[in-house]
Amino acid sequence: MTLEAPGGPSPLLELVERALAGATHGPAVTAAGRVRTGAVLAERVRRLGDWLRRRAGATGQRVALVLDNRPLYVELYLACFRAGLAAFPLHPGLPPRTVQAAAHRIAPALVLHDRAGRGHAALAAAASPARPATVELTDDAAPWEDDAQDEPAPDALPRPTADTPAAVFLSSGTTGEPKGVVVTHRNWAAGLTALERAFGAFAPDDVFLHVSPLSHTSGEFVLPALLAGARQHVLAAGDVEAAAELIARGEATRLFVFSSQLGELAAAVTRRGGPGRLRSVLYGGAPAPLPIVEEALDALGPVLEQGYGQTETYPPTLALRRHEHGFPGPEGREIRGSLGRPVGTCEVRLLGPDGTEPIPPGAAGELAIRGPNVTPGYFADPPATAAARRGDFFLTGDLARRDRAGFYHLLGRRTDVVRRAGGPVYPRRVERAAEEHPAVREAALCSLDGKLVLTLRARSPGAAAAGHGLRAWLAARLEAHELPDELRFVDDLPRNVNLKLLRGVLAERLRGSSPAPDESPAGMVGGGT
Repeated sequence: MTLEAPGGPSPLLELVERALAGATHGPAVTAAGRVRTGAVLAERVRRLGDWLRRRAGATGQRVALVLDNRPLYVELYLACFRAGLAAFPLHPGLPPRTVQAAAHRIAPALVLHDRAGRGHAALAAAASPARPATVELTDDAAPWEDDAQDEPAPDALPRPTADTPAAVFLSSGTTGEPKGVVVTHRNWAAGLTALERAFGAFAPDDVFLHVSPLSHTSGEFVLPALLAGARQHVLAAGDVEAAAELIARGEATRLFVFSSQLGELAAAVTRRGGPGRLRSVLYGGAPAPLPIVEEALDALGPVLEQGYGQTETYPPTLALRRHEHGFPGPEGREIRGSLGRPVGTCEVRLLGPDGTEPIPPGAAGELAIRGPNVTPGYFADPPATAAARRGDFFLTGDLARRDRAGFYHLLGRRTDVVRRAGGPVYPRRVERAAEEHPAVREAALCSLDGKLVLTLRARSPGAAAAGHGLRAWLAARLEAHELPDELRFVDDLPRNVNLKLLRGVLAERLRGSSPAPDESPAGMVGGGT
């Protein structure tokens, strides 16, 4: 017997069941020294789902996943979807305080972890009001075989619906304590539709590399690959060198990387002889310096794709497609520096301060999204949910401008804009101007005690010495009120586990360091943080 809860049938469950039904005896998920066929995967997902229902209880309960990248992660996502439970990924690299605060608010009913996640799993279990059990799992674990609990039969529980939470993800935390973003079955399915519309369907001979954390964007590709009969290969999160080796050997065709990893990937593939049969490198998560994008195009070929979206507006909502990366001339460079154009599965608008102003081409506005991909809200946080809404639209907090061809260009977070005499200063506009300089690899602007400090990473050792003309370079490209008060080269920039820039942490680092004295009339400051 199965029961249907209100909300209509789940489009995500239908996709999961179709993928499991079509699984074959060919390899579906692989890792170093490990192969899981589609048929074995399907059977494990069914049994894991039944076990999770018995252990976690009612539809919609949260299951914390505290694991590194591994094949088991793929199975747990699918099993949670099938069981109507919400996956609650907790990256093992999160700060302990974040894990405790998130678990207290989101209250997982079960905590699953691997060996690397033991410490964070214990923190999450202790902080959760649900007082969950913790279970350590390996890739070959069959926990249902040892589970002697006398619970109701799994098929007596309500089936998930379109409105059932599929996951609760932590927001990036770049502007404060991370919030729990609810992603429903409807949201996730809408995101999969957008992925295919923006970047094309998987082919049966595709091999997708999970080299970014499965707790983040990489998990979105689990179902598309399985549905197409393609293979997924799981690497340790961030192991770009291993990814490059597989690419150069022709053993990988698609992957997602964070924008900050794009240059490293391109260089690593070049050292190994070329891109093999690579078809798609999707990058995102943060802005990418335009020179790095163009270097990657030269190294990898016409395979680059960029997606924009937030967890709250399950991505992608904007896309810069492969052919759009290759447009020639100055207009082509401008397009390559953009976020792309709307995918078409949701409505994208730029809103003014009161939410009603029409924003003309070239003017700044806040990106607002409406559609089936938009979260119903933040878990147990009505004030934050209300603050992020304007009618049916979700306010992303990102400011952008739209050009006459319909491409959107990021200007920065609303909270990072600096008001000065002469007009607002948009961080990405200043950073992009600096990143065009041959001495600069990456730039980050922050406000520090009333001053604008432009923090810079050099392209190579000693490149900082070549940056003495940077002030003149910026003056030729920016308005007077946009020019930073101080320029400072640093060794690195602070990032979270998903490699997003932490401007607040950067400001604190700079406040705690003593800048070296000016070394030239241009005002260039050296030194690290």
